[in-house]
Amino acid sequence: MRKLVVLGAILISSLSFAQIDFGIKGGLNFASVGDMTSYANSVFDSKVDSDTKTGYHVGAWGRVALPIVGIYVQPELNYTHLKTEYSNNGDYTLDKIDIPVLAGMKILSVGRIFVGPSFQYLINDDLDISGVRDINSDDFTVGIQFGAGAQLGKLGVDLRYDTGLNDTESNFVNETTGTSFTVDSRPSQVILGVSYKLTN
Repeated sequence: MRKLVVLGAILISSLSFAQIDFGIKGGLNFASVGDMTSYANSVFDSKVDSDTKTGYHVGAWGRVALPIVGIYVQPELNYTHLKTEYSNNGDYTLDKIDIPVLAGMKILSVGRIFVGPSFQYLINDDLDISGVRDINSDDFTVGIQFGAGAQLGKLGVDLRYDTGLNDTESNFVNETTGTSFTVDSRPSQVILGVSYKLTN
């Protein structure tokens, strides 16, 4: 019990001396989702691979440095717009809120590496095929992000990879033909971000 009290006191003391920064960010997302499968009268019809297209994100971040262990924790709140192309079958777009919670470590004076989960909530998605409407979409997924970056004064840049950990689908139907479409909506993306620190 006494050891727990001592450990708690050390953690509280460390947090009181922790450096807390926050800022804004934005960047490009080079992303694709999974295959699109179509069914005619509930019978498998075809499967189409997706092609990577460029999206974007904007958001805010906070960073809590923990000097006693030499690491930091960085939660973020981002709005992300992604687009994927299916050859001869239109584009699939999605808008979501991403909340990464990253644990990182500084490398030398300006570099850093990081990894952590990303909690993602779907706001809207659309399949650009005439007469098609959304009938059901999984709206929550958990992903993982990892990458590296650099901080040069107030300006930061990082490159990270993000992929979904659980299966998510978006389902659409063509009300004229009855053909249904299922999109594997888990994104796999390379994210290039630029950030600006608002604190001193």
